[in-house]
Amino acid sequence: MPVDVTVEVYTLLLKEHTKSKGLLGVVSSSAEFEAIPIRRHEVVVLRRIYDRLPAKLEQVDFEAPHFKTFLLLRAHFSRLQLPPDLAADQVLVLEKVLLACVDVMSSSAWLNVLGAMDLSQMCVQSMWETDSPLKLIPHFEPEVHSLDDSRERALASNLRIIEMEDDQRSELLQMGISAERDVAKFVNVHPTLDVSHELVKEEYAAGTPAVLIKVPLLRRDEEDPDDQIVVAPLYPAKKMANWWVAVGEPSMRQLLAIKRVAISKNLRAWPRGGCSASSSKRIVHSVSYLILMVT
Repeated sequence: MPVDVTVEVYTLLLKEHTKSKGLLGVVSSSAEFEAIPIRRHEVVVLRRIYDRLPAKLEQVDFEAPHFKTFLLLRAHFSRLQLPPDLAADQVLVLEKVLLACVDVMSSSAWLNVLGAMDLSQMCVQSMWETDSPLKLIPHFEPEVHSLDDSRERALASNLRIIEMEDDQRSELLQMGISAERDVAKFVNVHPTLDVSHELVKEEYAAGTPAVLIKVPLLRRDEEDPDDQIVVAPLYPAKKMANWWVAVGEPSMRQLLAIKRVAISKNLRAWPRGGCSASSSKRIVHSVSYLILMVT
């Protein structure tokens, strides 16, 4: 089974200090992508795409399916326009990307599992993790909607543009009527969470390292909070809004607990793990939106 082979590959290749580029390379080597075709004369086009992408590699092989997969994913994050045949291949890649790497890394208690979560968001939103969160907004392109640095930072912080009145947002973005409707839909359904946490008071067996942490999550959407479809116009399939609730110890780069949840109106997640109440961080990480909340 390809999935079983992929999990074995992830287990062998993923390490505690694997970073984003290395993680993307490991995912691209999944058995599911071995059937991605390399067409006649396609190498020239792939080379041109590679030249337009950031961060070059020491070794490249334009005739290898795994390297083509690697390029197609990076082109997706950069929002490059591709020829029709490569665009169709890209759709196949995005539909087959497996995030078993989250399971593999979390089972090893590695805090760099956050990088795998970032990869999930990057695939859904067609963005690099270093991009401005404003690119989440439909039709927004930094090179078109030029904002001064201080203004962009202010809007990007917690996506404050979502809190604007419609007329203020329209004046800032200067979009057409159809585009403004798309932006309004995004603003109305984009999840806004209230996050808190507390240690559950109960008797723990002597020598038991695990404690229970209650993490209430409350959605404050103006529209129907049960609408769980992610706004992701560049992703080829519908995606449900899910979240990872994690507890980590940054000083030791250790993941202490993790739980994947879906939120309708409110939810209480109960990740269990060994942790210090004073130094550990509670993290709520979206599967699909490039936002991160730490408490």
